Amino acid sequence: MKILIITSRFFPHGDAQCGVVYNLAEALKEKGCEVRILALTAYREDREMTNWNGIAVTQAYYPGSMVREEVRAAMKKASLEGIAALAEIALGMGLRATAPGWKKKFINPVTAHAYEKAIRTILKKEDYDLCLPTLMPIDALHAAYRACRGKIRMGIYQLDTYWNNPMLPEKYREDRFAYEKELIEKSAFSLVLPTIAKSNLEKDPGLKEKMIRADMPVVKRPKKETGEKEPDGKVHCAYLGMLYPGLRPPEKAVQVIAGQKTPGVLFDFYGTRQDLIEKAPAYEKAKEQIRLHGPVSSEEAEKARARADVMVNIDNTSITQVPSKLFEYISTGKPIINFYFAEESSVLEYLSRYPKALNINLNGDLDRAAEEMTCFLAAIDGNRIPFEAIEKAYEANTPAYVAGQCMKAWQAATGKKELTK
Repeated sequence: MKILIITSRFFPHGDAQCGVVYNLAEALKEKGCEVRILALTAYREDREMTNWNGIAVTQAYYPGSMVREEVRAAMKKASLEGIAALAEIALGMGLRATAPGWKKKFINPVTAHAYEKAIRTILKKEDYDLCLPTLMPIDALHAAYRACRGKIRMGIYQLDTYWNNPMLPEKYREDRFAYEKELIEKSAFSLVLPTIAKSNLEKDPGLKEKMIRADMPVVKRPKKETGEKEPDGKVHCAYLGMLYPGLRPPEKAVQVIAGQKTPGVLFDFYGTRQDLIEKAPAYEKAKEQIRLHGPVSSEEAEKARARADVMVNIDNTSITQVPSKLFEYISTGKPIINFYFAEESSVLEYLSRYPKALNINLNGDLDRAAEEMTCFLAAIDGNRIPFEAIEKAYEANTPAYVAGQCMKAWQAATGKKELTK
């Protein structure tokens, strides 16, 4: 069985989603499938990478895939890539704003065209049994259906909300739902995170036949279980990932950090939108405890996770979304500080099985939260939860388990008993 997985970005300049996609691809390969991953990249050199740890990879060059910090860095260097990125981003936003269909569905036609061109190029050279684009981005899914229609069976791998995504215009929710429903009904199946499946089925129970609940395949033994410790002798608490105003805001977490009193503790932040930390009202008081590293490569993030003493999670304000990095943190067996915003958060259920977690409600008493953090950090002893215990408690989050669900969904949709060639 040959599978083409389409996603947003990939290693070595990936995001949290690319780790999820790679884990699934690796597990599918171990079950006998032939897998290729297609992604867009803003880095020319990434086009030369055709394989990542045994998985075939194609990265199509598209400057418009740059994120905000990458554009800023490129413009500071006055590079042609930065200028091209700005031009493509502006063109895509402009076209989306002026065309009602694209505007309501929040499709960037320039990005979608880049995906479609890359997909068609691959399909001219190779045949596939299944095309499995991730959602989000909607641009990749939109392009995949245009390029694969009538040629390859389609599936959806939904790792993020679309119709009810809090980052998208609320007034077009019904339009986005209509389009999401259309795409699901056209697909052989839709592999969906449990929290997203719940909200979708509450909206339309009729989607049940196509939806397969599958958790994030991120619980796996880390390649780097331990890293070289920082020479400063301090306790390092690491946050790795993107910050978003409204969806994953750090301001109240900064306030709790400012109030904690355990000496010799540093909070290391890796990722995008760290300007939100610097703009936080409590930053001046907390900055002696905070180090901002900005965006780093996937390899650097892995090293940072390995050498950290404590992992830090900032939950999403949307209870239908669970940060994938949470399971990377769980896999380390290290203490976790989890900042959350609502008692309905699904993250709390996952961490209820994890004995080394401190959950802090950022909409609660922040002074008391700072005291709890102080006690938690003072009790850090360097011991870790054995991975075997983690694997048993989070079996549904292992890549092998999720790959099995994907293959069963394919078998049910096609009636084929032989899943591999």
